[in-house]
Amino acid sequence: VFVLDFVGMSLGAMKLSIGKAVYEILSSHYPERLGGFIGVNAPSLFHFVWLGFEKILDPATIEKVRFVKLDGLAEMVGSFCDQETTEWLCKEVQLNSESKLPVSQDCHHFWRAPPPGCHDPRGTASYIRDWVATYIPEDPDQHQPHPNIIWASKS
Repeated sequence: VFVLDFVGMSLGAMKLSIGKAVYEILSSHYPERLGGFIGVNAPSLFHFVWLGFEKILDPATIEKVRFVKLDGLAEMVGSFCDQETTEWLCKEVQLNSESKLPVSQDCHHFWRAPPPGCHDPRGTASYIRDWVATYIPEDPDQHQPHPNIIWASKS
């Protein structure tokens, strides 16, 4: 499931040519891998951009696309994910819409563990416990967390 939070996205960032290129890459290299697409908090003008996308997308793909506001996200995500992931994702989107994060090329601070009791942007508690906290760099067969998570845990 691909979730896109539109908070902060301007109409200028919604280029049909970029969307078409991404679609072609995904459909060529990952055909029928999309379980669903959930667009959250899409601006009202996006409706017109979506009309353009619908003309180039396969009907089977279009059926997997849904748009919701934050208050409908839990129900939509809950049809794809377990409760822990649903709650984590809803909190992530809520915090994204509440704060204006500074744009920076150095985003390593984002990947560091937060203080106890705070929302962890790196993932759910079980993901952190089972995959990040147990990561062994010398084991090439082990799940590899995002490289920035690995980097931040060392610093």
